Amino acid sequence: RVFFGGLPAGTDEATVHSIFSAYGNITSCNLLGSTGNAVVEFASVDEATWIVENLNGNIAQGLSTPVACRFDNPKGGGKGDKGAGGWTPGGKGA
Repeated sequence: RVFFGGLPAGTDEATVHSIFSAYGNITSCNLLGSTGNAVVEFASVDEATWIVENLNGNIAQGLSTPVACRFDNPKGGGKGDKGAGGWTPGGKGA
């Protein structure tokens, strides 16, 4: 599951599918209110990893501004996590 932030205002689920399905097979999509954020689940970890490593801070096709993307925290995860600012692709630390 990949968290996307910085999506344009008014982005709907169909738009998320049309933009990010070009980069991988989407199995589910959850918009997080009207915040410009979404959590998208891709068919494989390899697809999600490629997206996080290559799209984070870049402009996806169909958008005009960069998006932030990272692996989504598992439900219930993150509580007490002291390394919030130290995330790296692949979760291997600095």
